[in-house]
Amino acid sequence: MSEEPVKEFASNLADLCLSSEPLINMLTNLAGEYEAYAGKIVNVLEDHLTKIEAYRKLPALYVMDSIIKNIRGLYPVLFEENVVATYMNVYREVDLQTRFLMLLLRFSWSGIFSPENSRPLMIR
Repeated sequence: MSEEPVKEFASNLADLCLSSEPLINMLTNLAGEYEAYAGKIVNVLEDHLTKIEAYRKLPALYVMDSIIKNIRGLYPVLFEENVVATYMNVYREVDLQTRFLMLLLRFSWSGIFSPENSRPLMIR
């Protein structure tokens, strides 16, 4: 399999600096179109979240959120493996206003992730 779809997703993700609905939708559509690469796309997004500046983290979380809610398929299962670590790593690096927005996002995940993996998010 060619790695071009993963590179295309990563390249477009690198352009995401603000919560741009058109770009988030385009990234969501790419994830759906390239679902055969779901594991690698999840890895790209999780890795991206560890490397970018704090002000870019919430838009990247919105991409994850959009993918798990709109594409579903393998994505919720794959993101669930690291969702607590991913969320908490972002949470530690952002300001209070962003943390509040993350809290709203977290509550919208009820029923998407298993109780075992979502419970730690609700406690923190």
